[in-house]
Amino acid sequence: VNVAVVGATGQVGGVMRALLAQRAFPVGDIRFLASARSAGTTLPWLDDEVVVEDTAIADW
Repeated sequence: VNVAVVGATGQVGGVMRALLAQRAFPVGDIRFLASARSAGTTLPWLDDEVVVEDTAIADW
């Protein structure tokens, strides 16, 4: 299942990322979306880092 977490850098987004990881949700591709201010930063996902994308211009 492909997943996009909107607001990934905020408090709710952090909880969503943690729940997806803790419950071993069957994620295919994961994308983290947030404001332009956070775009380009990275967030941990399992054993990797995912680049945060700007929600306003992300193609999903």
